[in-house]
Amino acid sequence: MVEAFEGESVLEASIRNGIDHLHACGGNGRCTTCRIGIVEGREFCPEPEQAEVEALALRGHDSKTRLACQLRPTGPIKVCCLLAEHPEHRPILAEGMAYESELAVLFTDLRDFTPFAERSLPFDVVHLLNRFFDRIGTIVEANHGQIVAFLGDGALCIFEDEDHWSSSARAVTAGLQIVEAAEVFSKYSLPEFGYATRTGVGIAFGRAVIGKIGYYNRSSDNIVGDVVNTASRIQDETKRAGVPLLVEEAVMHMTRDRFEYVECCEAELKGKSCTLKLFSIKVAGS
Repeated sequence: MVEAFEGESVLEASIRNGIDHLHACGGNGRCTTCRIGIVEGREFCPEPEQAEVEALALRGHDSKTRLACQLRPTGPIKVCCLLAEHPEHRPILAEGMAYESELAVLFTDLRDFTPFAERSLPFDVVHLLNRFFDRIGTIVEANHGQIVAFLGDGALCIFEDEDHWSSSARAVTAGLQIVEAAEVFSKYSLPEFGYATRTGVGIAFGRAVIGKIGYYNRSSDNIVGDVVNTASRIQDETKRAGVPLLVEEAVMHMTRDRFEYVECCEAELKGKSCTLKLFSIKVAGS
C-alpha cells in the first residue's frame, strides 16, 4: 500500500516511497518505461492528455495502460508495473543522464571515399581523415555547434539554441563552410594522394534526445531521434541531386531571410511516410 498526496502522480508517489520505478525520460511523458496497468479504480483515473495518448499509441497499448508519470488519480487505485528489469540486466550507467531538445542536425559525408580507402594504405587514409575532420571541427565550433560523432568518413553535428532560427542559421553557415573547406583541401589531397575531396551536407531540424549512451566504462555523448535519420538521408539525396548541400523545408523557412534558396527536389526518404521538399542554396550568378 502506497499513500499519495493530492495531485501527486503515481510515479512521484512510487519514488517518494522508495519503489524502484523505471522512468528513462525523467518522468516527462516522453517514453513508456514507467507504464502501468490499471487493475482497480479506473473511475479515479482522469482521462489522459494528448501527449500520453500518443506515447502509448506508438507501442499499441490499450486504455487500461497508463503512464505513471502522467496519471494523477483522484481516489484509491490498484496498479501493476508493466515494465520490470531483472537486477542483472540493469545498466550501471544511470538513466536520467539525457535531455530532450529541438535543434538543427547537420550530417556531412565525404564523396567517393570508400573506393579511395580500398586502394590506399590505411595510414594514408587516417592521415587525410584526421586533417579534414580537423577542419570540420574548427568550422562547427566556430559556429557554436558540437560534433557528436564521427561515423566512418562522415560527421554528425548539432546546433542547439533556444532561438531555433539562430541554430538553423548557424548550421547552414557551417554547412556552406564545410563544402568550401573540402574544395580547398582538395588542393592538398588530390596532387598528394589522388583523392579529390568533395562532401555532401544534409541539414534537418527537429526534436531529439541527447545524452550519454553506452555502458559505464565506455559511454559518450550521442543523439537519438528521427531528425538524425532525416539529416543523414538528406545528405544521401545530395548525390542524386548533384548539389553539395540540401536542407529540409523547416530549415529553409527559418533561414530564408539570410540565405537564398532554390527548391531542388522532392524526395521519398527511406522510412518516411511522406515526401519531403528539399532546398539548395542559390549560387551567385545562377
